[in-house]
Amino acid sequence: MQIEDHLTQIKNRMAIGEREEPERLLTDLILQMGSAELSDWRLDIERIINEFQKRRRKNLMEILDNRDRIGAGLMDREDGEDIQSFSEPISPTSEIASDFRYELNQLREHHIFQWSTFYRDCFDNYFSLFLKEIGQPSVDDSVEAFMDPLAEHTNLIFTQGYEYVRRTHNHDIAITKSLNGLTQFLAVPLDYYSAQASSVSDYRSAISLRLLFSAALCGILEGYSRTSFGDLPGSGVLARFQRNWVHYAAFFTPTHAERLICCIEPGPFLNGFRTSVLPLLDAIQRFFRSEEYDYWPLPVMGQYSWPQRCLEISVRPPRNAAFQGLIETRVFLDESFVHIQDLENSFGRRVALVIAPLKPDIQKAVDDHERLREIVVTVSRGTTVDDITAEKIRTNLSDRAYRVLDEVVYVLRSKLEAKSPITYNFAREFPLHQPDKASFFHVTRTSVRDLLRTFERRNGVRLWCSVRRSGKTTACFDMETTTGESYIVGQTCGVPPNPDASKFYNFIRDAIQSGDMVSQSFVKDIISQCAPDNLVGRRIVLIIDEYETLFGLLRNAVKDSDSIRYNVIQPLLDQLVVFSQENLLVFLGQQPDAHFILMDQNQLAPYVTQDSFPLFEHVQGSSTGEFAKLVNKILFGRIECTATFLDALYRETSGHPYLTVTVLIEFVDWLIERKRPQIGLRLNSGDFTRFARAKLSTERIILSPEYNFFKEAAAPALSKQGYLSNPWLFMSYWAIREISIENPSVFRVSRKNFENITKRIPVPKGGAEIDCENILRTASQANFLTYDEKHVSVRIRILGRISAAVRPLVH
Repeated sequence: MQIEDHLTQIKNRMAIGEREEPERLLTDLILQMGSAELSDWRLDIERIINEFQKRRRKNLMEILDNRDRIGAGLMDREDGEDIQSFSEPISPTSEIASDFRYELNQLREHHIFQWSTFYRDCFDNYFSLFLKEIGQPSVDDSVEAFMDPLAEHTNLIFTQGYEYVRRTHNHDIAITKSLNGLTQFLAVPLDYYSAQASSVSDYRSAISLRLLFSAALCGILEGYSRTSFGDLPGSGVLARFQRNWVHYAAFFTPTHAERLICCIEPGPFLNGFRTSVLPLLDAIQRFFRSEEYDYWPLPVMGQYSWPQRCLEISVRPPRNAAFQGLIETRVFLDESFVHIQDLENSFGRRVALVIAPLKPDIQKAVDDHERLREIVVTVSRGTTVDDITAEKIRTNLSDRAYRVLDEVVYVLRSKLEAKSPITYNFAREFPLHQPDKASFFHVTRTSVRDLLRTFERRNGVRLWCSVRRSGKTTACFDMETTTGESYIVGQTCGVPPNPDASKFYNFIRDAIQSGDMVSQSFVKDIISQCAPDNLVGRRIVLIIDEYETLFGLLRNAVKDSDSIRYNVIQPLLDQLVVFSQENLLVFLGQQPDAHFILMDQNQLAPYVTQDSFPLFEHVQGSSTGEFAKLVNKILFGRIECTATFLDALYRETSGHPYLTVTVLIEFVDWLIERKRPQIGLRLNSGDFTRFARAKLSTERIILSPEYNFFKEAAAPALSKQGYLSNPWLFMSYWAIREISIENPSVFRVSRKNFENITKRIPVPKGGAEIDCENILRTASQANFLTYDEKHVSVRIRILGRISAAVRPLVH
């Protein structure tokens, strides 16, 4: 009989009231188990022991502890003896620390504020070097050799940046630019950490990675706090603008959090941070205290909700946990913003732990709520206390918080439960619709950087087209010069990630509204306004995302006024041509013809060359690379994906990020329906084939809410109104729809058959005849189609399925 069967039999006997026989059976089982088996099943055995009465429970625990000690060969080691050995901290004068200071100085002198390339490359390199150098760090090490140079560098660059902006703008604008830069700087080490955290499996690597990331965050914030922004110190900026950085407190060690507290202006925020956040960080730290404990809750996400003054910290569950949702904790910093509805909502969301200062009425409501009492740890209310008392209060809070978390981990690690099926769709945690969390799931797009390398030394105008939600906006603000010879200015005409990112569009809109003649240096001036650094004498790459919106604005503006055409729009187009003769202008969008306006005098259009914007790259037969990293982020590293599974998934989505997420959400739902176990799950191409057969049918796609975004995009595009507003998009969607219907097994037709398909597209009465070759070329460059000498294929199969499933509104 298997161990699992023995334990189930014992539990069944106890369920009907027996105690003596279950005690005998459990004693025999413990004495017969090997040390490895005992280690694997100890949590479940303890759980059963706790169901016995006090005397039997004590006897069984003694037997279990003695058997465990004998099996592990630890009888001669005293309780609590520390078997760990740690290396000395890295010296601030060591070669690696000196080299790091030198590289940071090079960044300041030559690549200041170029976060996404030069800073990221530098951090990736030195993170790896410092991790090797750390060796066996103390869990409470501060890694000052890494943190101190970073703090000095941060202070220097933000002082320099503020003084530069302040010369041409007011104080408030300079602060806003500085905070935007701080946000981008903090995201640089996050990229490395998030990429490594999912694969960390041993104690030394876990604490080293956590220490180094925490040190990086602390160094950046400490350096920022030393910066003088006029009469306002950086410590005051951090206290006033908490939303720009507090979510990163999720990744602090207590040592670094204590150091940062000294860098923040005193006030209500600092008090709340000290009394509420520190105890939670202490509780998390307890799991890292012993190498013998094989679970280390690496934080993976932090979020700060300003209306509730609430910091949310999510950590990874144990690898063998039956429930693979993130372990969520919430910390309220101010009792005035804590409402019973928020606490009840925490319970409904399966939050594991809540730490909060509570008013008496809220405390009573918690006390009267049986389940809330189990997860809420109350921060003591009161006046100022001495340091010794404050430390005792903090210790008491952290002990209580640790017990709550430890109980959650205890339940999750039950080996009996671990063999149960997946019950939680963790792919839904990927923030498709939550841009504030997106930085924690970032994947560096080397394919996009390679595309930019191809053209960055050239002048002219490039148009990069792709299907919607291809990651163009993210990539736009992730691209920086790769040679140091150019300076990239990223702008969007859509929803900006920060206020500075839409300045170019806003300046043009304001000029149109005024109707006044623009200056001869209008384009040059507004590009200078959009850049965080001095561009004099530097070659520029201007990237404009959502370019259709810009040209739509220009097109509509000339309908009502010739003066606007000749005062604003015509000079704008001409100046963009002049700019492109010495620099590079890149338009990002979906359709290739939006710039065809005022064609009788449009000097810009002939200069535009269309390129295809790359989706996430994948090499057939490989389990590494951009696409594999994306899949790993979506699945949180909790399921092993073989190369054949990645190949099959890539054939379906072609690396389109949004559609890859939605397909994997459906896929995990399918795993749940089939009651597949979490532990030991290894996916291959056969799994995806069976999923596609069951869940990617027309009927299923119509019913599934996961594809609603593209269903809502495809149906209007296929309609008569869609043709009138955007003929190119109409024809592109109809082309992939007809191919998908004609050959739904391979989504491919011959070149000759494609010509016949284009003739069948129901162009509304009065519409222009379709140019087969033109639609083939441009739709391929926008990732709708792909072709060779013999065949035309749908590039993104799931998009073809969606287009075939929706009902066109053509009459």
